[in-house]
Amino acid sequence: MKPFLFGALALLASATLPVLAQNQHPALPLLRVPQGAGINIHFTDPQPGEMKMLADGYRFVRMDFSWGGTEKEKGVYDFSAYDRLLKSCDEHKVRALFILDYGNNLYDDGLSPHTDEGRAAMGKWAAAAVTHFKGRGVLWEMFNEPNIGFWKPKPNVNDYILMDKAVAAAIRQAAPGECYFGAATSTIDMKFLEACFQSGALERWDAVSVHPYRQNDPETVAGEYRNLRMLIERYKPKNKVVPIISGEWGYSTAWDKFNYERQGKYLPRQWMTNLMNDVPISIFYDWHDDGVDPKESEHHFGTVENQTFAGRDPIYNPKPSYTAAKTLTHFFDGYDFNKRLALVSPDDYLLLFTKGASLKLAVWTTKEAHEITVPASAGRFRVTDYLGATQPEMTAVTGGLKLQISDGPLYLEPTVSNTILRSAATWARVPLDMFVKAPNRVKTGGFSLITDRTGNQIPIAQIKEVLVTRNSSNQMVRRFKWVEGVTLRQTSEAVVTNPLRLTLSPAGQNLVVKVENPSGEALSGRIVGNYNEPQNIVFNTGETEKTVSLRGAQATGFSGGWETKVRFEGTDPLDVVEEKRGFSPIWQMHVLNEVSLPKDYKITPDGDAKIESEQTLSVEQPAEGPSPADGPSLRLTYRFAPGWKFANLQPMNKSIQKMAAQAKALGMWIYGDNSGNVLRMRYRDAGGQTFQPNGTSVNWQGWKYFEFPLDGSGGHWGGAADGKLHYPLQLESLLIFDSIKSENNRGAIYLSAPMWIY
Repeated sequence: MKPFLFGALALLASATLPVLAQNQHPALPLLRVPQGAGINIHFTDPQPGEMKMLADGYRFVRMDFSWGGTEKEKGVYDFSAYDRLLKSCDEHKVRALFILDYGNNLYDDGLSPHTDEGRAAMGKWAAAAVTHFKGRGVLWEMFNEPNIGFWKPKPNVNDYILMDKAVAAAIRQAAPGECYFGAATSTIDMKFLEACFQSGALERWDAVSVHPYRQNDPETVAGEYRNLRMLIERYKPKNKVVPIISGEWGYSTAWDKFNYERQGKYLPRQWMTNLMNDVPISIFYDWHDDGVDPKESEHHFGTVENQTFAGRDPIYNPKPSYTAAKTLTHFFDGYDFNKRLALVSPDDYLLLFTKGASLKLAVWTTKEAHEITVPASAGRFRVTDYLGATQPEMTAVTGGLKLQISDGPLYLEPTVSNTILRSAATWARVPLDMFVKAPNRVKTGGFSLITDRTGNQIPIAQIKEVLVTRNSSNQMVRRFKWVEGVTLRQTSEAVVTNPLRLTLSPAGQNLVVKVENPSGEALSGRIVGNYNEPQNIVFNTGETEKTVSLRGAQATGFSGGWETKVRFEGTDPLDVVEEKRGFSPIWQMHVLNEVSLPKDYKITPDGDAKIESEQTLSVEQPAEGPSPADGPSLRLTYRFAPGWKFANLQPMNKSIQKMAAQAKALGMWIYGDNSGNVLRMRYRDAGGQTFQPNGTSVNWQGWKYFEFPLDGSGGHWGGAADGKLHYPLQLESLLIFDSIKSENNRGAIYLSAPMWIY
């Protein structure tokens, strides 16, 4: 049995303390308002009065640094446009984050660099640019969203890595002290980022930039940041601090269920969520609206409107999001993020900021408006809302400050020194993560209240011991402090560093068990199924995935449903990972043929109606052979012209549209064509919301099993738009095949044995 880990957790946690100036690159800001507050722009020559207005809310601008626009003759560089931009930035005390992008028509036919000549040329150009602006506080980012269509002709992580190595080497030789990082991925693309990290990117980079776009609450990014921090921790050089940068992230006011008000509330919540997660830079997208088409979402990411008013101050009409940015940066000017104090509900947020002996608070909720109690000593508080409007002062009494909160942040400032809050400010901040190697036992904190003889409630600390296994969810670790009869709380999470995941894939009468060991830790054990003999399995150091086939694992045939249970048993008696799955085949798929196909399914074009496409559906097998699941396969043949286009495979039969009750996933075998096009699906809940789970790029050739989660993740729109699943669910699209907008985008994929997983 493993020893208790309470003391060891504190040691492991030391690696994840807030980013400190002496450990991170000196060009990166502290967690201090407004040092890291930024905005994305699309100009090098601001309109008169534009930079003055921008600088009143932001301290960074992020801008494309165009290779094609600055090297129009081989080896001859013209950076004059960026000289002008930096001159204006300097005048208004705004810093620049420049993106080294994209292609250059002088090299590699204008595509993204993919030859030795192209990579060397880009490295030489980048080194010249960084040297030209050396010492100006510029941050240099390697490309923009190379994991999607910005990388031409289609995303290729290996080409990106080779380019990054060439550019990093050139920059480090020419200007070794400058701040350089990547990969600016669209969303937090863990597969793309891990491939970069495996290549040694964290030795080359001073930070990791990501674009955590979503159409739901900004606070939902916390889990993704945690996963990325753990990945960084695994691959970074020892003792090197590699912070995460939120390099681009915004909300369009043209999205369904979005408007000026919602964008205005989300901006400060996004920035403060980033601070809570030790993210020192937050670049909001975008500065001004790029157009006026009310149906074009790309036109409405701005924090100010599109029209300019020459000679007027301000030059643009501000949206509430601009006012919210200005309010936050002014109210907390010079204040450091201190810590989050936990409230009763994890959906309620209370942030503490300090500046010397002074302190201020921010508070909001992601749920409906309700009353909370802010832990504080008796005294008065000034209150300002997120748009800068002064609210009536409020008075805390013994026990705290009772306050009505909503999804729009409120900012609080005590009028006199507050003993409880001062104690909270000097209390050591718990780490964001406590990394644990499983199996092990973790001690978590808790408390209960007892009533003494005089009727006073006294908090009594409790310690709970929780067994953490390789597949455990994160365990909440709580810390408490009592001041003047008031309880202060902080929380952290114990995160397993050596997880093990089992994926069960039906294959006819057999079961394919994929065992994922993402940490690459050496281990041995056996796989035990409920219908067959155990099979030994051994991972050598660095091996991350193995597959075991259990014969005769299904209780019924192809057309019926069944349940199964598989577990991994390690050499330690506590080292057990178990996975239970139920499978329910989609109605009549096992007898689908060309005659029944038109009644059951149809394939239609979707996306931009102006973009040409062809898509057909047939029942046939690939030449290489049927899927491991046996039974018929659907062939989707396609041709997409460049642009926003996708093929939509829709069920026509109501029996197919009816989803299995409480299904957790939709699984199917996919024969990929290595096209890079993206798989998605859609379903609708009883509240009228449409959900579109995140899929995967088809970057493989041959048969592969894939599952779509049915947990409300991914994008959603329509209906209640609350992001919660309201049962029963109905299938809208069995498969969406989304084009990557490239030339000569044609081919065929196959799908077989779609099943509900529960």
